[in-house]
Amino acid sequence: MHLTVDMPTAPADASGDPAETLRDAIAGKLQGAAADTIARFTDELTGPLDEDAAGEVLRELLTAGVSVEQVTSALLLCQLHAAERLDVRLRSGVREGPGPFSIIDLVTTFARVQTLWMSVVHEHYDTLLGESEQALSRSNERLLIETTKALWLKDGVADLFNYFCELPVTASVRVHELDSAYLTVELTAALRQVLAASDHGATALAHASDPGKTVLLRRQGSDERCVVFRIVGASDHNEARRRRVRIRPPRATPLSVALPDQTSFDGHVVDFSVIGMGVELPGVDALPVGSRIECSALFEGRGRPYEFTCTGTVRWFVHRAGSCRAGIELVPSQVQMQALERLMQEFQRDAIGRLGRKMGADDD
Repeated sequence: MHLTVDMPTAPADASGDPAETLRDAIAGKLQGAAADTIARFTDELTGPLDEDAAGEVLRELLTAGVSVEQVTSALLLCQLHAAERLDVRLRSGVREGPGPFSIIDLVTTFARVQTLWMSVVHEHYDTLLGESEQALSRSNERLLIETTKALWLKDGVADLFNYFCELPVTASVRVHELDSAYLTVELTAALRQVLAASDHGATALAHASDPGKTVLLRRQGSDERCVVFRIVGASDHNEARRRRVRIRPPRATPLSVALPDQTSFDGHVVDFSVIGMGVELPGVDALPVGSRIECSALFEGRGRPYEFTCTGTVRWFVHRAGSCRAGIELVPSQVQMQALERLMQEFQRDAIGRLGRKMGADDD
């Protein structure tokens, strides 16, 4: 930061009280500051240095709108006054009143004041920068929402969605009304499912004009024909951060595990993904971590059962209450992985459908 500051001169009028003359000179440098703040500045910067108190009054001046150049000029005036006072003492040998009493004291105090002042200035500009960035972010968010609302009005349709784990649940619904804070849309079976996929059926997301952003909508009320949403705000689209889903089968899924020595155990699947399974094996104390095993499970899918057999590796186990809970990393073939993916999506859709029907019954 480059500052251009007029070097202050010592008060020319030596006939009056030096303290009053200095105070008046400082007040002239700090135009716009409150009288009590100027008095505290003079006391703190011409007496024994208390960095906490001096830092507080310096922050007050900047917050009040006094420029960095004005404060810097006043600080130089205080330092010039201290240097002249030291010169008089060194010439006369008088050691009364406040310091400094030596060149070393003077230079050390100057260095502490300058370090403190630079710290306060950096802190002040960091605060202003943070406030500017927040204001810019709020302005961009308002612009994004207004642009998205304009698209809703233009098309007459709002594309709403939620994520049920990793599966997007979508609905294109007709816009009934739109104002500055609320969106009213047609209530359809697809929208029921979108709401069902959210926490407590309370929210929905809307695609914003920026593909990397979404608009959050919170349900305020509904009847048999429409839903009223409050437009909450915009945020980053977290699609890329969604984790790989693990599905808990809706029906009992029997499982058989075979170790390399041909020992086998029966149990059931707790949850699964395309790359792993959580299993529970009653009556088993432990499975050797790192061992290769053969898993066979019978999933009850829609329409017909699906028998799944795959090699896996035991990654962890926990023994409790006469049962072993284990995590198995699967090594499926491409065909098996695609089958698991279809099965997971089927379970997800069934769960969303049940939630949607439940919400419809609750609304009735």
